[in-house]
Amino acid sequence: MINSSPFEAWETATVIFTFAGSGGVHFWFWVMCILCIVPLFVSLKAENAIEKEHNGKH
Repeated sequence: MINSSPFEAWETATVIFTFAGSGGVHFWFWVMCILCIVPLFVSLKAENAIEKEHNGKH
């Protein structure tokens, strides 16, 4: 199990690059961040409105 590598020498090893560093990934990262943060603000606003209603402060 120790010597079970499919490569016998580093010269034959290859690297496969993906599109992880492309600009589109950064766009989708920020879209996901916004989609996670927006519901927090909406729920905070709703909680504050309900608290004001409960305390009688319209």
